[in-house]
Amino acid sequence: MKMINRKGAHAAGRYAAQVPGKNGTVTVKPKFSAVLLIVALALGLTVGCRTLKNEAAQYTPGIYTVSQKGYGGEVTVSVTVDSKAITSVRISGDRETPSIGGRAVKAMSAEILTKGDKVEAVSGATFTSTAIKAALSEALARAKGKKVSAALTLNDGTYESSARGFHLVNLVPITVKISANRIAAIAIGKNGERRILR
Repeated sequence: MKMINRKGAHAAGRYAAQVPGKNGTVTVKPKFSAVLLIVALALGLTVGCRTLKNEAAQYTPGIYTVSQKGYGGEVTVSVTVDSKAITSVRISGDRETPSIGGRAVKAMSAEILTKGDKVEAVSGATFTSTAIKAALSEALARAKGKKVSAALTLNDGTYESSARGFHLVNLVPITVKISANRIAAIAIGKNGERRILR
């Protein structure tokens, strides 16, 4: 197909095309404006589809708060999101060492707004950084509507129990002390089990 300029029509922007046919060459004279309109519509639809895809909702808007165990105590991350992004974040860790964990709280609060869950840990503040990242990850998972298993909470106190030993005759008593959501001590009482030395 060969495009030719119609005599005197160049200024108007109209062109003719010579298309080979059964009975010789046929001259087709499409309007240039119609071709432009079709191209513009096709581009508009493509860009529109991409825009809709990019603007799809990622989060359920709201405030999501999660606490994790840091170095000195609880580290709490509160994240506010709209449907597409994190809009604000607040981290508190009152029992963290101010010069170490406190640095992580301050630095990571600022970075989460731009990096989201890709935020990097602060060197030298591993426990606090890990707690912040874990809490943030869980908060964002909840914002996305994902099911998150509930954290296990241990009540402070001393707990005793027993079970039969190796020969299923003697009971082996055990005492477990829980403090600050952790096992603080385990003691095994007197029992009829024999220590085998080799």
